[in-house]
Amino acid sequence: MDIKNASESDQLYIAQSGNSIMKAHQAFDSFYKEVDITNKIKTTKEPIELVAFEDDERAGYISGVITHNPADRSESFAVINSIWVETSKRGMGYASLLVEEFESAVIQKQVYRVELFVDIRNEAGVRLWDSEQYQIYQQRRYKILTNR
Repeated sequence: MDIKNASESDQLYIAQSGNSIMKAHQAFDSFYKEVDITNKIKTTKEPIELVAFEDDERAGYISGVITHNPADRSESFAVINSIWVETSKRGMGYASLLVEEFESAVIQKQVYRVELFVDIRNEAGVRLWDSEQYQIYQQRRYKILTNR
């Protein structure tokens, strides 16, 4: 077998194969759709970054991105990439307020699905997302490659 970098001429094959994968995903969640090769070109990303202030001091932030016209989804969606609350402000509801404002900003863009990743070892993060009613729908895995 010979494995090469994908070329431009391989893109149709990749899209068609991706459709087979998406059909399998659709059995789990109708949010996924067959890849429309023309939509792949139309996909745009829009960042959202919000900062919380208390007495003119930064208290925390939330950062994410909206993906418009995704090639493999039935509608646009947002992803929260990170959230931070200063240590002295934790436990005071700042994280929930940041999430609420992020969700409001997303809704203003007529986007109604928000996704995120949280490390299961991050107990505070898991509690936050549970309290905000975010549902678990994927399992993420990793492997440490030891050949360095």
